[in-house]
Amino acid sequence: MDFLYLSFNGTQSPLIDPHPTDRWQLTLWNLAYDNGRLRRRARIVYVNRFYGVQVITDLAAFPTKFAPDPEALRSQLIERGKRYYRIICDQQSYMRYNGLVISDKPYHYQGDIIVDHQSYMLEALDSPNLVVPDVSGEEPQDLHGEPLFSKFNDMECSAANELDPAHYLLLPVHVLGFALRKREWAIFDMSFVEDLVMDSNPMKHLIMSQEKQEMIEAVAGSPRKGTALKPWTTDWSADFIEGKGRGQVIFLHGSPGTGKTMTVELIAKKTRRPLLSLSVADLGTEEVQMEKRLMKWLSRAAIWGAIVLIDEAEVYMEQREPGQTGRNALVTAFLRSMEYFPGLLFLTSNGIGLFDEAVMSRIHLAVQYERPTDAERTEIWRKLFDKLEQDQESGSESSQTGGSAIKSTIVVRSTARDVVLSKEQYPTNLKLNGRDIRNLLLSAISLARHRSLKDAVDGKPPKKIEVMAKDLEAVLKNKGEFNDHYKEATGSYPDEMAAQKYFRGEGKS
Repeated sequence: MDFLYLSFNGTQSPLIDPHPTDRWQLTLWNLAYDNGRLRRRARIVYVNRFYGVQVITDLAAFPTKFAPDPEALRSQLIERGKRYYRIICDQQSYMRYNGLVISDKPYHYQGDIIVDHQSYMLEALDSPNLVVPDVSGEEPQDLHGEPLFSKFNDMECSAANELDPAHYLLLPVHVLGFALRKREWAIFDMSFVEDLVMDSNPMKHLIMSQEKQEMIEAVAGSPRKGTALKPWTTDWSADFIEGKGRGQVIFLHGSPGTGKTMTVELIAKKTRRPLLSLSVADLGTEEVQMEKRLMKWLSRAAIWGAIVLIDEAEVYMEQREPGQTGRNALVTAFLRSMEYFPGLLFLTSNGIGLFDEAVMSRIHLAVQYERPTDAERTEIWRKLFDKLEQDQESGSESSQTGGSAIKSTIVVRSTARDVVLSKEQYPTNLKLNGRDIRNLLLSAISLARHRSLKDAVDGKPPKKIEVMAKDLEAVLKNKGEFNDHYKEATGSYPDEMAAQKYFRGEGKS
């Protein structure tokens, strides 16, 4: 039995010559995952008529023996097939992706994904579908009158079941799944599917009291093992109604930029669980629509064992009042949806408002985030400087700023570091939060890059970008001037104005 190598690009259909007699029709098949089993799937490819001589490898399909290095190609496809089989037999797998997504309009995606064929087929009704009908018609028979390819059809997909090399060779180039960062279904090229790189201690990046951190970690639970995803399960429910009260709700509240969202992201890394990060924009504020959307996300999270984050959730937590029909219905629908979720749900808010008592009674743990102290601000600056160095050494995607990869080495001079690390030089009128500090560092890097490009003689990107003291001084001065102007216009600094909206203290200075 020989194999044909198919030149495949996205979901496009093969070019069809308008004159049927001027083409060859090839009915090809490979193996594909279908509801827990591997089955033969057909694909028709046309080889159009051509004149003279054509290089055989330029055809839409050609025998593998004509490939430049057939043995290397065969080995490559077998290894890819083994990875496909390992991932797909877990049914839902938590992986990493860095490459082009297969589509009519391919785009680059870099981030976490969930491989889940069954959910894709049920939910991604408007997405491209690469699963084609079964091979039909009469099949060739062997010397015993049995179907010639019977051993390739309808096989159970089990990680414990070792396949023949020929089976691995025939497995697809793509998997179906969900892109977590974009929150959409997609088709992923197996060439770019990678195992997750696990951080042994992700919580080290968080600046928080040990007591609060341990409480959050205790409620979040132990790390998940392996790539296979399993539905959320609970050891015990204190509710007498079956299915209710099995989940955990953690409420994080405090000033913007104090680390609430970062905490959830790090907990997801520590527990090795996918994170579904949602906002009001994803759910809406009309009760019927919101409940339908939230139930859809919670159902996915329950199947995948994923953590759910609803950022700035105060709109769903407001106190119900007589005459406020719309708001009351929204809060009631939110309560009804979260009641039966068996997993871990994080809610964040920029402060404590007039929240509904019924919502608050369902919170298992509430953690307040305060503005960082001067010592904590210094630690945040130091961690960001360290991260910049580490990301460049490892080539991490985190070493990207402004949407483009860093192609030059960035060096923060010691005199520049002293501007923010030295108590003598640090501006005393700036009470920055973590997000402020991150944005200021990015702005200082942009200033340094701009200066380096202006000084470049040949117009090429400089090999080294040096962040100087004047860069950080400039962005700090700009931030201070903006805060002063804001106070002149409103009577309060930005954080003071926000504190008036919510019941939250001024925090630490």
